Order: sequence, then structure tokens, then C-alpha cells
Amino acid sequence: MNYLYRWFQSPKVYILPLIGEVDPERATLLLEETLKKANELKLSHLLFDLSGVMIVDTMVAHQIFKIVDALGLLWGKNNINWYPA
Repeated sequence: MNYLYRWFQSPKVYILPLIGEVDPERATLLLEETLKKANELKLSHLLFDLSGVMIVDTMVAHQIFKIVDALGLLWGKNNINWYPA
């Protein structure tokens, strides 16, 4: 997961840009690697940039919510904010 970028040089806030198609295999990998990296970096916030995903269908949205729920368990909280492009 070399695509995590720090947000404004904050050591605990990162952006995860998603580009291309998110199929079930990639979504599973995304879930596993995101949780591993979030724990390793001791993140406090993770921003998903979905502007590179052409179609955000129900499967993609469901996978994002699974990651958010899992991060909520890891951090003891979760917060979802949507910023339309």
C-alpha cells in the first residue's frame, strides 16, 4: 500500500486515493492492507479519494463502509464525511 499520502504533513492523517475499477478481489486486498497500514502508522484519520473511481456502485460503497467499520473498531470511533467533487 504505497499509495497512502500524508495530509498537510500531519503524521496521523493520510489520504488513500483509489484509481480504476474496484472489483471484489481488489476490495478484499484494500480492506486487509488498509487496516494493516493504518495500525502500523497509528493513523488518526484516513481520507478516501474516490475521484479516480469511474463507477461507485453498491459493491464499492459496501467495501468502503466495511473498511470504515473495521477502522472504527481499530480506533474506537469512526466518522464519515462526504465531499462531492
